[in-house]
Amino acid sequence: MKRMPLIYLLFFLLTWLACSRSRELVPTRARQVKTTQVIGYHAPVELTIAWYPYQELEFKQKKDRNWVIFSDTAQYRGGMIPMILVTYPESKDSIWMDMHVDTRLLGNLIKHTLMTQEPIQRPFGQYLDQASCTKCHPKDIQVDFN
Repeated sequence: MKRMPLIYLLFFLLTWLACSRSRELVPTRARQVKTTQVIGYHAPVELTIAWYPYQELEFKQKKDRNWVIFSDTAQYRGGMIPMILVTYPESKDSIWMDMHVDTRLLGNLIKHTLMTQEPIQRPFGQYLDQASCTKCHPKDIQVDFN
């Protein structure tokens, strides 16, 4: 019989913990956007693909067992390599990116430069921290587009 109050207390505590953690948090702030009313635009960002010719080079081993780059012609032959040029027409800023840039990273870089108007710079991780979207608006505000 002495254990009954202890069992009730344990049951009460477990019920209280289970119920208290299941509550949903309700956002305290929200924004509603009127998509029919534009009051301004950011400066444009231009993406251009440039093509560079490349030359296939060969390595030859000399008599002293050292390797040298050998080319039988000074003309470029082979293929073309694409590069992405990001320019900001209203300024003198630009940056080259090779086609091996990660697609997700490229998307984040373009999004950040469009939204914050900060020109893309290397190192990209540092740039993404500096050009953070939270500088303009807090993360916790939900946006409803009507």
